[in-house]
Amino acid sequence: MNRRRRNSGFTLSPGRRLLRPATLALAATALLWQAVLPGGAVAQPSSGAETPPGASLRVATAAYDLGGIYTDPDISTPLDVSAVVHYPADLGRGGRPRPLIVQEHGLWYTCADREAEHVVDTTPPPPIPPKDGPVPPPTPESEALDRAYHQLTQWPCRPGVEPLPSDAGYDYLGEYLAAQGFVVVSIDANAINAVADTDAVTGDEYAARANLVNEHLALWQRLVRTGRGPLAGKFTDAVTGRPARVDFRGRVDLREVGTMGHSRGGKGVLYQAADVHRDQWPAGVEIKAVAAVAPVYDWSDGADHNATLVTRAAVAGLTGTCDASGGNSTPYFDNALGRNHTGLYDFKVHGAEHNYFNTQWSPRSGQVMASDDAEPYGEEGSGLCTERDTRTGERELTEAQQRRVAEVYLSAFFRRHLLNDTRTDPVLRGDGHPLADVTRIDVQAG
Repeated sequence: MNRRRRNSGFTLSPGRRLLRPATLALAATALLWQAVLPGGAVAQPSSGAETPPGASLRVATAAYDLGGIYTDPDISTPLDVSAVVHYPADLGRGGRPRPLIVQEHGLWYTCADREAEHVVDTTPPPPIPPKDGPVPPPTPESEALDRAYHQLTQWPCRPGVEPLPSDAGYDYLGEYLAAQGFVVVSIDANAINAVADTDAVTGDEYAARANLVNEHLALWQRLVRTGRGPLAGKFTDAVTGRPARVDFRGRVDLREVGTMGHSRGGKGVLYQAADVHRDQWPAGVEIKAVAAVAPVYDWSDGADHNATLVTRAAVAGLTGTCDASGGNSTPYFDNALGRNHTGLYDFKVHGAEHNYFNTQWSPRSGQVMASDDAEPYGEEGSGLCTERDTRTGERELTEAQQRRVAEVYLSAFFRRHLLNDTRTDPVLRGDGHPLADVTRIDVQAG
């Protein structure tokens, strides 16, 4: 299959949003420490952890799309402000406001263009030019590929083509966290992705990703405080698309905010929460927990060490040993070790790859350009994501297994640092191993 990757480690030279119908409730038996095994069996927890309170709250799902209303100083194109929201259906009146978690996806294709995908899959790749020789002239095939990749990565998408909903790729995690009492907002970064690695990025791409998080937080802060602002009356039902009547006023705690970013979004949320950028947070917002899932890292100069250094909020990194796309949270952990005293964790998941954390990027979704990121690096049909004769010979997790790891470890992290649930401490320290029957997870805590 002739596909160039478009994610954290690889680069390529508004229509109606496509939302998959979300499950509106989780089963009451979905315990925090259960692990989904091959064949659908359920492993009992090996750590003895109890079921967290509220683990089976009924979940509702909504969306908002304000269009290209935001202009970022680092990108010379308007950015869309849209998101998928999972929240407890009963937000409660007069009770404790719910913590907010903002999710940000990374670099991926922006348009679900089947025609362009077919061209990519059926057109032979152009020959690699010699290292020191002249660049060969374009051929009809290379020009067709360039047009196809442009169609897949433009913004807005061409008429009749739906946007590729990377923000909905974490619905499974949003539902899981909302069932435990969080309000989870997964934001759309397609407009940034369309211009990433082009001259349209006039400043720092990660500053733009951080600014987009802050823009959403500012809108939520106004909505929660006053019930007014651009978000008021803009929520729609994620299944029917009809207006959704939901009142978040006074029911979300903007002093207890968590962020989660995947791939380039992982570096984006670290940038947003970094000590040197705290003054850019909206007034009244306090980031307490930051999770970087397979974050890209590129420290070409010393300044980047400070640009993503978080010491006054808890930080967790989650990366797979089969990640072939440049995701690695360990450098960020090492950078903050000894300087972060709130909570610092790094989880290395054996057999996890890059794309499976997002359902829209993964093969079983049937989505345009979905792929197994680790596949070319193992032996076809072997189930391994590295060659058999390498030191590890890792066996790749299934999509369901990898996402179960994300659910368990990220919920443990957010419960500890947004709800002060100390029962998750054994898992975060590596003393408890709730998914030992699924895979090995190396834990560092500092």
